[in-house]
Amino acid sequence: MRPMYSLKPLSDPSDRKYRDHYWFQVSNVLRPLTWIGFLDETRISENRLADRVYCKTLLWSKCLTLDTDRHLVTSTKH
Repeated sequence: MRPMYSLKPLSDPSDRKYRDHYWFQVSNVLRPLTWIGFLDETRISENRLADRVYCKTLLWSKCLTLDTDRHLVTSTKH
């Protein structure tokens, strides 16, 4: 699977603005998409605040059609 979205520190994680933006993305966008099965979350470590990688699941492509789909590269399956 290729990561769809990865939350990696782009600035100082102790910065309040960074933390607010990070948790907004996780709690309001990525976590609900994970709960309903559209995304698969992989934590880099067991640390609660660790980086996460999000990948689209097969359910995503079965249920959603987006204008940007034409830009996607088909993944190779072996």
